Amino acid sequence: MKSILLILPFLLSFSFMAHSSDDKNRSDNEAVKQLADTMNKLMRKPSKAEQTSMQIYGRWTQDFITFLLNHEQPYAQAIALNETNSILQSQATEPDPDALQVYFHNLGQHINKLVKNETLAIETLQILEGLCFQKELDDDCNRQALLDKQLQLYPSELSVYLRPLQLAVEADNQDLIANLMKVMSGTGQFSMVDYLLPEFIDLVKNYIKNNPIPEEALLRQKNDSRLTRDLTERQIKLLEQRHAEYMPYEILQSMRLALPIPAFRPLKNICQSEPEHSPECLYIANILLNKSNARLSKAMGHILNLAVYELNNHQDMLAASQANQLRLKKYSECLSQALDANQKFEDLYDQDYTELWLTAEDELQRLTNMATYLYKKRQAENAENFIDPATCQTQ
Repeated sequence: MKSILLILPFLLSFSFMAHSSDDKNRSDNEAVKQLADTMNKLMRKPSKAEQTSMQIYGRWTQDFITFLLNHEQPYAQAIALNETNSILQSQATEPDPDALQVYFHNLGQHINKLVKNETLAIETLQILEGLCFQKELDDDCNRQALLDKQLQLYPSELSVYLRPLQLAVEADNQDLIANLMKVMSGTGQFSMVDYLLPEFIDLVKNYIKNNPIPEEALLRQKNDSRLTRDLTERQIKLLEQRHAEYMPYEILQSMRLALPIPAFRPLKNICQSEPEHSPECLYIANILLNKSNARLSKAMGHILNLAVYELNNHQDMLAASQANQLRLKKYSECLSQALDANQKFEDLYDQDYTELWLTAEDELQRLTNMATYLYKKRQAENAENFIDPATCQTQ
């Protein structure tokens, strides 16, 4: 695995504060133009000093990922495998074919080794599944062993049946589809892993504390901030003096954003087109709405309800479900708007706030906690134009 890392530059450039704050009345064309301008700045040719900085950062990251790959914690290894894969997929040019073949072979073997552990967290298994089912690993990853392990350890977890359902649909195995839908409708919860495990967060923080990122490695990132944000002199000084403190949270947040997204499409297609499975679809929708932790899974619950009621021409239930879907959409949008309105560049360096990014809890609750924290902070500063998230319409 280390050999492939040597040819992969570090591309973790996520910045939590870099989302749009455009006026609602601005035209789509202006927003697209601004985004294109920002991307051009971020993709600019590096100066010699920036090249040196990026090389230093790459070496540090290489050592960091190697540490995770060799750690005893299976979850840490899974995250490291996911990171190397994300880096590879983001390359502008194709790596050497021979090195690529070695990489995918090693990736498959590493996954197979991890799956042999007697106990694995559902969070670890979801990451491994996303990696294992890449077409490049057709001959190297033992997919059946991985699926068997998930079903063995987490039979009441709805998420572990999505991949088997996809495979059954691809094979047009109607008996297996029917059996899976029945089993899925009787599961107890749906865990969408959009968070990092607390023990892994501590591991990363401790590693960075003991192996600090060299200050000279951060030049490119600091220049990115200067070019893409309208910073005051005070903010530029803060960037220069304290950006290293923010880096553990940027790295962790980028890892969180790279986590796999569930393959809902086969389930959605069944519920939209096969009325014989409508009862199971409604039970599954209820689990997604009331026993899941992420906005995406809750939104999918509404989509399944709408699909069933439309397919079976239940107009009254369809209208009620549409209203419920709209309430969730408005609630989610309101929280995001409150977060947008309440946060400032300086908040990147507020550890109490950045800790809230990473809490392993319901996503809507996490957003509420973040927006509420900033609301109270802005209120104490007597700031203007901030939004109380308590005013958001509840579900």
